[in-house]
Amino acid sequence: MTDVDFLEYRFENDEIVLKAIFEVKESHVTDRRYIEDNANFKATHKLSQLSNLPFFVIWYYVKEGKITGFKVWNVSESRETAIYMLPDAFKKFVEDY
Repeated sequence: MTDVDFLEYRFENDEIVLKAIFEVKESHVTDRRYIEDNANFKATHKLSQLSNLPFFVIWYYVKEGKITGFKVWNVSESRETAIYMLPDAFKKFVEDY
């Protein structure tokens, strides 16, 4: 059994349209064994492939109790392509996806 952190969807013409799957981690959780090499990741990745949905790992950064930014990795690309976004840019990314 696994959990899916977030399933992004929209209503279009009164129908639910699935957009993307998000796995969310704190910024310090970067070791492969906690990301790519665990069963949760593998199961969620398989679900994204079967459902033809993009799968993103999102790391969030906190300073003094406030979220200061996000690092976004599209799992279909190498992890090195992950990009850092400020909160407003991340909000726009999710809304526009």
